[in-house]
Amino acid sequence: MRALFLPVKSGLPGGARRVFCFERKPMNLTLASGKVTKSFVAGALALSVSGVAVPASFAAPSAPESQNAPAATSRTLDAAATKAKITQGLPGQFQVSYSKKNHKLWVAGTADGDMHVSTLARLDADSLKVEAVAELPIIKGERGYNFAAAYGVEVDDVEGTVWVTNTRDNSISVYDQATMKLVWTNHGLDKNDANWIEHPREVRVDHASGKAFVSGRFYVSAIDLKTKQVQKLQLAGAPDGGVRYVGMNMHIDSQDHLLYVPERTSGKLFVVDTNTLKTVRTIDVHADTEGTEVRPSDVAIDKSLNEIYVSSQGVNGVNSGVTVYDFTTGEYKKTIAFGTQALAMEHDEERDLVYVSDFGTGKVGVIDGATSKVIGEVAMNGAKANDLTMLNNGSIVAVDKQDLPGTARVPYVLNGATGEVKTSDKTTSKAKKDKDGSEIPAAESEIHPNSIMKFKAEVKAGDEAAVQITPQQREFQGYPTEATRTVSYASPVIEFPDGKIDITADYKLHIKGSGYVGEGAAKGVYVFLVPEGTWKPGQSIDREQAMNLSKNAVWVRPEQLKDGSFEIDLPILANTLEYGKKYTVGTIAAHDLSVTDRSLDYSAMFEITKDGQTSSSVSGPKTEQNQGGGSTPAQPTEAAAVTAPSPTPAPPSRHLRNPQQREAPPVRRSPRPLRKAYP
Repeated sequence: MRALFLPVKSGLPGGARRVFCFERKPMNLTLASGKVTKSFVAGALALSVSGVAVPASFAAPSAPESQNAPAATSRTLDAAATKAKITQGLPGQFQVSYSKKNHKLWVAGTADGDMHVSTLARLDADSLKVEAVAELPIIKGERGYNFAAAYGVEVDDVEGTVWVTNTRDNSISVYDQATMKLVWTNHGLDKNDANWIEHPREVRVDHASGKAFVSGRFYVSAIDLKTKQVQKLQLAGAPDGGVRYVGMNMHIDSQDHLLYVPERTSGKLFVVDTNTLKTVRTIDVHADTEGTEVRPSDVAIDKSLNEIYVSSQGVNGVNSGVTVYDFTTGEYKKTIAFGTQALAMEHDEERDLVYVSDFGTGKVGVIDGATSKVIGEVAMNGAKANDLTMLNNGSIVAVDKQDLPGTARVPYVLNGATGEVKTSDKTTSKAKKDKDGSEIPAAESEIHPNSIMKFKAEVKAGDEAAVQITPQQREFQGYPTEATRTVSYASPVIEFPDGKIDITADYKLHIKGSGYVGEGAAKGVYVFLVPEGTWKPGQSIDREQAMNLSKNAVWVRPEQLKDGSFEIDLPILANTLEYGKKYTVGTIAAHDLSVTDRSLDYSAMFEITKDGQTSSSVSGPKTEQNQGGGSTPAQPTEAAAVTAPSPTPAPPSRHLRNPQQREAPPVRRSPRPLRKAYP
């Protein structure tokens, strides 16, 4: 046995010392993770001396790690060891997300304001090759056809899905990672519905709380992952109680059950309890130049350094950069100036590196969190560096919105007039009017690709100015020749004949339906009759509500649907109709799909007109189908009084289907800027 004799000052008079004897044995230290421990706090240890336990208070009292840690050693980016490669990406890239489980990247791209060129793409995370692109659902609106365009994207590896924000359509969609098929959407809700979300920007899924959080205009929305019901958060302290609220890129701390939301308009960072949905802290984002907006955009947390990082776009280069706050107290600590429009962030806590994209200069900054210095800048294509994600090995993937000189021939170009999709490198805009009311004719334009970059930051000791990295060009490996079709389109329509009825007797209204296809029809169709104004397409309704609304209802079973068509008699009970009143015959998806699926919403109007004392005429339907697109569905037109015109045909491919919901389809992450850096 080897002994170690350790003199310890006892505090006795005359400076006498006690000597303790320790047995010297080999010691194995196992770190819980690959991160280097920055400091050891003596107060956390207990020593055994001569069979007597010496408590932790034997040493100096424990203090926060950031106070005990020695001064950080200066680091710099190692230019020789940092490898960066860039290649052609998709047109109109907004956001990128990473599947840790499958090692795939998912990119949402919308290249034009008319939403004629949009997709969700899957890329190999090693080679950056575009493996597959999705042909998104098509919507027909007043000005023609457009895609349910993709802006924000988030991977949910728990459920094997990808969440997409259809920002301009005011909806959310969920796709299966393996098949790229649409598995859930809330498209088509009436804007007065409690579950309608305006201008959804970023979505983050949190399985710890069972919610998906969506930033957007006016509110942060919390979607229940099982029921898909929405709770809206007007965060305390937002302007006008949330009236002008614009949430940006969010951060979820599932361990502490906290959601961090930077709010662009007020310049505040809100911290929300994900279980109670209550704001537990509000931080005013610091402005170096007072009087100029900071416009906070993203958040990162480093618990080992006890710091919160907030990126801010600022205005015209003023107040652009990253501000740092004490994680415990929320107090402002310092500003790290960077770029002219600092936007998205990623954080490698293992190495205390913070990454931030700059939409203004097109660079990605590398910040040493320990010293709060920008130690490197990786250039893309001169502007519009948009979104970031981090891979398992600490590599950063960045997407921009800067157009490259050449064109991109992609298999998902929509003709806004006909609804047809083709492969092309050109698109045609819709005719429109400018702000003065002058006509702007439709015009053809080229489709340009953006870029995608990957790099692994390597650091070394040093105290240099920010190292500039120019990525190597990687050969583009092409787009898929065909897009994955994600949806079957429902175009529901019903018709029924004119006739005479006696409202004092039971009656059967013979109804024909067509266009009831897609996963929304998987459990059949509910057909019901209600007074005018009771319900209209786009308003969510379940079976119980439908039956409560109507004493006159029937279920068309799946086996009764023949290629989307059916014929059925709707029973109308005696003394349930009134002369001179208007009624709606409506259809919705059946069973649980009636809550989540609006693709089969349809209504036809008729009026009971007095004809003698006991009979009335039933006019043919004046139809109303949910328009989607986030606007209020059109109001029903007046029904003909006695004679009926031919039934109004349903517009082709008019409706985005809402496919069948899985048992508990998940929800997840979100969009970056729509115009420039801010949607």
